[in-house]
Amino acid sequence: MHGAPVFTEQGLSVGKLASVDFEADTGKLTAIHVSHHGIISGLLSDELVVPWSSIVEIKKDQVIILDTAIPSEARSIAKQPAANPNPLLKEQAS
Repeated sequence: MHGAPVFTEQGLSVGKLASVDFEADTGKLTAIHVSHHGIISGLLSDELVVPWSSIVEIKKDQVIILDTAIPSEARSIAKQPAANPNPLLKEQAS
C-alpha cells in the first residue's frame, strides 16, 4: 500500500501514500500522509495529511480522497487547463 497513488473523487492525481496514522489503543486508522507532486507540490506544504473522514476508499493499488481534502486554492489551480496548449506535442507523442 505504501507508495499507492492517491486521487481525488474527480480524478485529480494528488501524490502517493507516504504513511498512515493509527490510534494506539484501538488500531483505528485516523489519517494518511500523502507525498504530492506536480502542480500540487508547489501549492501545499511538504506533505498532505488527510483525516479518516476525508478518505473515500482505500484499495491495494490506489486511494481515493474527497475533493475537499485538497485546499480550494490548490484545487482551482490544478484544474485549470494549460495555457495555450501546443497541438503539435500531442501529434508527436502519438
